[in-house]
Amino acid sequence: MRWGGSYCLQVIANKKIFKREMFSAWMSKRENG
Repeated sequence: MRWGGSYCLQVIANKKIFKREMFSAWMSKRENG
């Protein structure tokens, strides 16, 4: 069951990256008006 832990970490990392991507896209949209 060791792969389960790494899978959870991967999912969390993916969520963080996704959030950052969404935030940067939102900020660029805001700056462009």
